[in-house]
Amino acid sequence: MTRIKEHLKVLATDIGPRLTGTPGNKRATVYVAGVLRELGYQVEQQQFDAMDWEDHGAALKVDGQEIPVQSADYSNPANVVGDLVIVDTLESLQTANLKGRICVLTGELTAEVLMPKNFTFYNPESHQQIIAALESGEPAAIISVSHSDEPTEVIQDGDFEIPVLGISQNDGEKLQSGHRAQVVIKTSRSKSTGENVLGYLGEGKKIAIVAHIDTAPKTIGALDNASGVATLLAIAEKLKDWHGKSALEFVVMNGEDNYAMPGEMVLSEKLAAESATYKIVVNLDGIGMRGSKIAYSDYELPDDFKEVSEKTFSQGEEFVTVDPWPMGDHMVYVAMGVPAIALTSADVFAQMDSLHGDTDNADVVDVKMCDVVADAVARFIEAID
Repeated sequence: MTRIKEHLKVLATDIGPRLTGTPGNKRATVYVAGVLRELGYQVEQQQFDAMDWEDHGAALKVDGQEIPVQSADYSNPANVVGDLVIVDTLESLQTANLKGRICVLTGELTAEVLMPKNFTFYNPESHQQIIAALESGEPAAIISVSHSDEPTEVIQDGDFEIPVLGISQNDGEKLQSGHRAQVVIKTSRSKSTGENVLGYLGEGKKIAIVAHIDTAPKTIGALDNASGVATLLAIAEKLKDWHGKSALEFVVMNGEDNYAMPGEMVLSEKLAAESATYKIVVNLDGIGMRGSKIAYSDYELPDDFKEVSEKTFSQGEEFVTVDPWPMGDHMVYVAMGVPAIALTSADVFAQMDSLHGDTDNADVVDVKMCDVVADAVARFIEAID
């Protein structure tokens, strides 16, 4: 528990935000690579291209009146003046004259965050149609009106070139087509790199333990997912004297909260060639929410693994089963035919909207529950070996 607390402090408190490609993210991967080496693991670092994105705020003035807004994650900068054009359906978006104007997205167009334009894992046609209409319309900037009291940006995509900001539902109702507005977005994009960190021990078919180290841009990510990485490092420490029949592979993934998932893309290339060498993967994401039980779900488990899973997890009062959830790094493996178990906090699903904000700090993490997970996963690995 002391070591988990130390890891959590370094990642979430000392380093803080760990957006893929940023200096904080690089400090975090150097840290976990050092810990794995100290424990005796052979370490591999998979480097990939990434983006360093910085946000220094945004402003919106309509007819001279300032309205609270925030920059969309990964948005380009802007300082433009134009007439507002409000659109609330795909048809109105496709027929509106947007060129050089400021497009206000509302209604059904902002019902959910749109998938990034180059996201290959999941990208509904309806999302693609909205993006295509915006790009062909060539507005000077986009204002995304939330369906809540907090600004939510419907477009969070480093491959999308039109500047975007978000506004709350109440403030969005003040906007009217034809009114003159000024949009200022103080952001910057620059080329960078990131890396996955993999720690190996032993020989044979691989048992992979995965946790993503990156955060969304505006959070220190204590629960999402410094706690998962701290738990992974605790499991690595528990198993550092491993002499089993299987090989251990600890994967610190980089990019789960990134618009392009670059670390997952690099790893999927590796899995395409090596998926048959894996026995199982265990994903740790959102571990140890204070006051919550631990949720586990399985994906294509063989019967003997399922039996071990039930004996390991269902008998502990801290654990509950949940339906499979199609988010997270375990799905990269499942898509390649590797059986998986995913562990998270049972209450995390009801609080997804708050995970990427300033409320995700060390106070929400119960280190004792992280240790419970580390102990249970270590026992599970020993049993299936």
